Amino acid sequence: MSYRWCFQASNWDPIRSELGLLSAIIQPEEKARIARFIFKKDAKSSLIGRLLIRKLVNVKTGTPNDLIKLARDEHNKPILISPNVKFDELNSSDGWATGPQILNFNVSHQGNYVVLASDPAAIQVGIDVMNVCKPGRIATSVDEYFRLMNHQFTANEWKQIRASPGTSNEKQMANFTRFWCLKESYVKAVGVGIVFDLRSIEFDTKSELSETNVATDTTVTVDGVLEQNWNFEERFLDNSHIVTVARQMKEEIYGTSELRNVPDFQDISLNFLLENMNARGEEDGDWVEEFLTKK
Repeated sequence: MSYRWCFQASNWDPIRSELGLLSAIIQPEEKARIARFIFKKDAKSSLIGRLLIRKLVNVKTGTPNDLIKLARDEHNKPILISPNVKFDELNSSDGWATGPQILNFNVSHQGNYVVLASDPAAIQVGIDVMNVCKPGRIATSVDEYFRLMNHQFTANEWKQIRASPGTSNEKQMANFTRFWCLKESYVKAVGVGIVFDLRSIEFDTKSELSETNVATDTTVTVDGVLEQNWNFEERFLDNSHIVTVARQMKEEIYGTSELRNVPDFQDISLNFLLENMNARGEEDGDWVEEFLTKK
């Protein structure tokens, strides 16, 4: 019941009929939030993110879409309001989990992808995806960009990002992206947002990250204390996107073989998101037209 989903939003050019169906699936407040985006790229990613969450709840609980209600907590983290039965794994004899389990999930979008992670072995889960390319609108060079971001990482982390003398700019940017995804996924898991000194969280990577290797041995210290029960899954989704899943593991799971059971990311289609997802209300033609006029 662990899920790792990704949707290539950059390859999706929504048409009027699709948006009409989707406008009837999501909540009014979700539509309003999506409508505030100026650019279609951002609106698409936000829309897909909401659909991924709704589909996850439907798949894991069997709850019809019109009975699913989502909200955001005080840190703007998506949370599930309804169904109010708290469970994260259908594993008991009658198909229902026992105990105060939590249906945990987190989403992220950047570059070409929207991603989701949900994991019953975790107390908290966070996910982040990022394109490794240099953000040209922010700085003219990698050195200039790193100078602007200097206060986001510790001296030890910068040493790992810079690697050895002569390391290419591309490799350094990939290293930078790796550490940014680690920090972002961690703070999203704990639900505080990046509102404090990120240097209080220090990561130490052990394995090289590549398109064929999923790293799971990175460690984290918070205020100088090693956090024993945190696990991080780091991988390339493709040659230009890194995705990281941060998991605070349950005490009975940490240190077991469960940590090595890293699920692959599943490419999700729009048809999958729409399957068995009944409408909450009527199609919203005005919302659709506004969506289509975005840049």
